[in-house]
Amino acid sequence: HFTSRHLLTATVVDAIRQVSQNTGKPVLLIGLSLGGLISTHALARATEKLPLSGLVLISPAFKAAPASFKPKIYANVLVS
Repeated sequence: HFTSRHLLTATVVDAIRQVSQNTGKPVLLIGLSLGGLISTHALARATEKLPLSGLVLISPAFKAAPASFKPKIYANVLVS
């Protein structure tokens, strides 16, 4: 059964692959609100290792995480 959720997941995964192939670098994926929910859903269901350097969620549109959830926070300075 194919749903719009599957389409969004496939689109995010395909976009990550394409950007990484075009740039030759891993992707920093940033999800804001609904984009945070979609990004998290896509990565949780990915069937392969994706070329990601990180995932940043800004006010993701999902319920609060359980108390056992311990996010890892890393800070990098990006200079262009």
